[in-house]
Amino acid sequence: MDNRKTGQLIAELRKEKNMTQQDLADKLHVTNTAVSKWERGLSFPGVDILEKLAEELGITVMDILAGEVIKKTEEKISEISIDVMRTEKRKRNKIYVLGIIIAAIFAVVFFFDRYGPAIFQKGYPVPYIKAMMKISDEAPLVKVKEGIYITETGEKQAVFDYIKEKFGAELVEQAGSGYIFSNGTDKLTVSSEIYWRKYTVWSIPDITLQTK
Repeated sequence: MDNRKTGQLIAELRKEKNMTQQDLADKLHVTNTAVSKWERGLSFPGVDILEKLAEELGITVMDILAGEVIKKTEEKISEISIDVMRTEKRKRNKIYVLGIIIAAIFAVVFFFDRYGPAIFQKGYPVPYIKAMMKISDEAPLVKVKEGIYITETGEKQAVFDYIKEKFGAELVEQAGSGYIFSNGTDKLTVSSEIYWRKYTVWSIPDITLQTK
């Protein structure tokens, strides 16, 4: 046990609950001097008071003994792991895009007649490739050109959030690859198309919805 860590934890959680040292002392039937000593790491709460202290602070006895909220630490580690996996996914996708570029050049030079239509699925590919390279956790939806956006496949929420912010509209109906949004008065129709398997191209009209 580390008196200093436990003291810092008690002080932090007490302040989060807007309690003074006296408030906590009254609930535990001890003196505010005792609470002050705990928080400064000069002494450690007695065994007979640990359970009541943990209850007042909203944590467990094990948290007090460890000097940290164990559950929050586990959640933080889990969040870090998820971030690492997302970063790795972005790296793999960028490598995938570079591979596609090389493959596209190879196809144009050597097999244009056979593979050309697939490479130029939506015409001139460079704007789409540039947009793909800009996709990140902070920018999951990237503009290709006016009215055309691109995301990784499965990133619908980024599109929904953008439409809600720009048009004040919510999704009301989905029909296949088409989505209908409404602001309660007017409607907006958005279409989507899978592009190179890992990406989705969204057609979002640049219009102004009518309001009441």
